[in-house]
Amino acid sequence: MTNDYDTREDFEKYIYTDIFSALDLLKIREGDIALDAYIAKELEETIPDEFNDGLRYVLFRQVATPNFEFRRFLHICSFLQHKSLFFEYGDDKFTSNNEHKYHLGRLPAFHGFDKKRIPIVQKQTVVDFAHFDGKPISEVETLWGEKLVNFHHNLFSVSTFSQKTELSFFDASAWLKKHGGTPDKYYKKFLTLFLKHGILFENFMLEDEHEKKFARDIILPLFDEIYKESGHKPLIVSLEPTDVEGDLYWMCYEREVGEFVKQKLNKTE
Repeated sequence: MTNDYDTREDFEKYIYTDIFSALDLLKIREGDIALDAYIAKELEETIPDEFNDGLRYVLFRQVATPNFEFRRFLHICSFLQHKSLFFEYGDDKFTSNNEHKYHLGRLPAFHGFDKKRIPIVQKQTVVDFAHFDGKPISEVETLWGEKLVNFHHNLFSVSTFSQKTELSFFDASAWLKKHGGTPDKYYKKFLTLFLKHGILFENFMLEDEHEKKFARDIILPLFDEIYKESGHKPLIVSLEPTDVEGDLYWMCYEREVGEFVKQKLNKTE
């Protein structure tokens, strides 16, 4: 196997597994003693307790927040048998150079389309980027003094699509730090969870140079390593359609969330 994929199609075919094939593979792997031994050796009995009650569908972001990406994940999981789980990394560093982290502090609200079918998006800044840049996300506060993580979790009570959904969050900061704290160190352990204990929903966006470098230098080599050692691929399902995975739309929020944020900001003036 090689991690040299010249085309996007090659990368996607190698990394991603469609959801129905992934479910079939999980059933096949249930009685694989050799795979059990590999996982035990690799994870050294550090499988998070959140996986103890069955398979999990996982979305991993620094902070769980009810944007349209999250809504798509919940929608897909609603048709599946097992529970969803939201991995978070609250102790990761806050920076405006990362798209996901940036939009935690500057929220885009979707207001439909104009006459030319161009999305109407209104962005609102809720943190002082200059003050909190480089600090742990868990320490970041909004302009009105609320912890940023708490603010985003509270948005689930505002969002119309998540109010009646059972949500399960796991701040994996301690677990990730135990395995090195940085992606080049913890990602092999993380991907190993998806050999048998769950399915990861993710998109590695190759149009962005930073994301492309991350996929090439970290994801592919570690994915290859696991595949070579265990004989099995970690199960990763593409969350968003890969032809529109980089669209700002997925980072957007409902109009109701935008109005809620606007009210919060007005009280600080």
